[in-house]
Amino acid sequence: MQPIIIESDDFGMTIPISRAIITGLKTGVISTTNAQVTSPHFEMSAALAQQHGITAMGLHLVLDKDRPISQPLTIPSLVNPAGFCHAYQTLQTHPEQLAIADVKREFQAQIDRFLASGLQLTHLTSHHFVATLTPEIYAIVLELAQTYHVPVRNETAHLRPTEQAAYRLLIFNDWDVDNGATNTVFNATGNQMATDAEKFGRYAGDLKPYWVFISRVTA
Repeated sequence: MQPIIIESDDFGMTIPISRAIITGLKTGVISTTNAQVTSPHFEMSAALAQQHGITAMGLHLVLDKDRPISQPLTIPSLVNPAGFCHAYQTLQTHPEQLAIADVKREFQAQIDRFLASGLQLTHLTSHHFVATLTPEIYAIVLELAQTYHVPVRNETAHLRPTEQAAYRLLIFNDWDVDNGATNTVFNATGNQMATDAEKFGRYAGDLKPYWVFISRVTA
């Protein structure tokens, strides 16, 4: 039987959401979670998690709606005149307007804020699948995953088959999908969640691998 990983997105979005996720993690209803550090409630939520013995989780990378971590003037293509990230509908309609350098700067700022909370980073995900807005943005996420030695949640399965082709070429031309014995995923309470035999857990009802472990292809 294939293992099923039940992940709750948006830890830190509000305090009630964070408390509910903590309860789910402690009771075993939820396998893992990911933090939305662009929320003003993230720092208090991170402190609550650690008070309950939850020391590690994923990061939910954000490009829409919230106020960014970076100063808006340093990421002009990502923000509206009020200094907030664009609405998701705008990102979907005009993803080519997002400067890749701005995306990389903001994603790095979100990782830095996450690590400053004292939580251990276990994996990367993205809010509303913004990681797959374009292959170029996905490449940034893969690069950050390699830098921090964490897997990426597979978020290409929701794309149409014709769209998935570009991402497959990106992964298999530029990166090695790594299922080596050294990779272990830990859940939010620090216990091993995915053994070497189980690390490619599955979405319920989906045959796509849940985690993507990558390393840069070298000549």
